[in-house]
Amino acid sequence: GEVKVAKLKREQRNELFSRIREAFSVFDQKKNVYYANLKESKINKLNNIKSNYEEKIKRLQDVLVKDNEALELQKAKLNDSSADEYLINEINNVIQNIENRIKEKNETIEQTQEKIAKINEEIANL
Repeated sequence: GEVKVAKLKREQRNELFSRIREAFSVFDQKKNVYYANLKESKINKLNNIKSNYEEKIKRLQDVLVKDNEALELQKAKLNDSSADEYLINEINNVIQNIENRIKEKNETIEQTQEKIAKINEEIANL
């Protein structure tokens, strides 16, 4: 709104408007600093979450290597085995379980990579 200062002298009016402008300038500076700190805090939080997701992917990839090694070992047992039908069925069950674990871990890695992409997008939009 408009400030009615008709009864003030021109000099007093100018001084008053100058003080009002100065007050709003200080307010704008404080507001800008506040929002800059808020943005920086949000970026730090998102980077921490992203870092945790990246560590999760690394752990899953390490476990995947071990699962693939175990899978190859079981397949080698199956090929080398002249065992009875029961043992062959057991090996096939172990192979199926390992394959399921590998599939689940790959899906989890994909989902985590999607989350990282969303976080990168969110950071870019800040």
